[in-house]
Amino acid sequence: MKGLLIAIVTGLAMIMASVTSSYAKDFDGVSLEGSVSSGGLSMYHSEDDVDVGFRYTRDVPGYTAGGSIYYEHTSGDANIVGLGLHGNKNIWQGILGISTDVGWDISGSDLDSDTELKYTIFNIGAYTNLSMDIDDLKYNGTDIGLDYTLRFSDNLSLIPSVEVPFDSDGTRGDAVAALHIAVTF
Repeated sequence: MKGLLIAIVTGLAMIMASVTSSYAKDFDGVSLEGSVSSGGLSMYHSEDDVDVGFRYTRDVPGYTAGGSIYYEHTSGDANIVGLGLHGNKNIWQGILGISTDVGWDISGSDLDSDTELKYTIFNIGAYTNLSMDIDDLKYNGTDIGLDYTLRFSDNLSLIPSVEVPFDSDGTRGDAVAALHIAVTF
């Protein structure tokens, strides 16, 4: 059953990538992402222009909610510090999660927020991410994505994903495929 589920998800991701790439005109490759975590502290690299990031996350004891603080250095030499909040709720067989980050670019004095709504069932995640420029009160865009978490052990996961960005005018951008490798100690 698990093999059939993996085949279905892989097929859906390939179909989404091929349909999206022909509509978006460009699908140049796969971005490699990674994270290493231990005791709530994570170091990561992502396809969202983050060269290196550090995040400390803590859950509220007895609840499926918590917060985080983070620092990111981007490919554009921005230095961003921020706060995050997250919460999860079991719904049917899956988990509905919401998280929001508010980041301040200390290099350029820019204040932005990202809010993600994600439903995960059988290791398949469907999500949307809304970006806002807080200091200018401006909508920056939305990303819609699909991912699958393949857990090799409690400490190692491989997460392929496909994401389609839309800018503030609703114009569709190039689809982004990513492969995230997560290692936890």
